[in-house]
Amino acid sequence: MREIRYLDAARAELDAAVVWYRDHRTAGVAEMFVTDVSDAVLQIAELPDAWPVSRIDSRVRVRYLRRLRYGVFCVVDRGAATIVAIAHTSRRPGCWLDRMP
Repeated sequence: MREIRYLDAARAELDAAVVWYRDHRTAGVAEMFVTDVSDAVLQIAELPDAWPVSRIDSRVRVRYLRRLRYGVFCVVDRGAATIVAIAHTSRRPGCWLDRMP
């Protein structure tokens, strides 16, 4: 199992999405989102190379959420998987590119 690291910007995206879902959706959607992201991150830790490569940057893998239109974008190296973005898949594609080393 790989160590998981988060860029600060990815954590901020997660927090912002949770707030948005709490403010704009029916009860339970924010909690469902958090559960889906947590499950995705656990799967990335267990099988980091199993997820498709991003069409925007081949260094990045994406674990798409099943129930909401979000992806967990990560860079995998030998020691860890770094979450670079938790982003809506239809808004601002590649908004995370400036975060890449």
